[in-house]
Amino acid sequence: MRLGRSIPMLAATIAVGLSATVGATASSAAVWEFGGKELKTVETVKDTAETFILTVPGAKITCTHVVPAMTISNSAGSGKAEITAFPMFECTTNTSCTVEEIEAQGLPWPAHLTTVVEDYLVIEKIKIHLLFGGALCALAEVPIEIKGSAGGIINNVNHTITFEKKTFAATKTSLKVGSSAAELTALFHTEALGVHKGEGLEG
Repeated sequence: MRLGRSIPMLAATIAVGLSATVGATASSAAVWEFGGKELKTVETVKDTAETFILTVPGAKITCTHVVPAMTISNSAGSGKAEITAFPMFECTTNTSCTVEEIEAQGLPWPAHLTTVVEDYLVIEKIKIHLLFGGALCALAEVPIEIKGSAGGIINNVNHTITFEKKTFAATKTSLKVGSSAAELTALFHTEALGVHKGEGLEG
């Protein structure tokens, strides 16, 4: 083979190899840890929302008291979770609509850890029932169902999970009302309640 031909072929081979490596590491499994050590049991975690904004067509809902609960474990080198409770209280809108009902349905919701450069929690099979009220509310008394999945990035320093547009894009997750898009912007502080109480949750 001529040297002139071998150089571009070698470059192409390296590029393919690098591409395969990136593809293999861009989306992979992660495990739950506490203090840098892999979780070996089942743990219960409380997530307290500092920010919780749910946007649906026609309204933005802000809830000031949202404290989900989840159980977490590791299985076959992958972090698993179940969202067992997702209460949402003290919710208001940016319109004339009031929030008559807002309820998580179909619990528990399955979830898992994944790594896309950084570690994310992906929650699946989300279903939230919403009902507005108010004499001047165009959406009043019309049941709204929010369905889909949500991906949030895990911060191992602050022990938080953040959901926003770019974390949804990174995890290829989405929430919808029918065929229309819904959005979640939320910041949760995590707290272990079981044998790791007082330790920071890490992905």
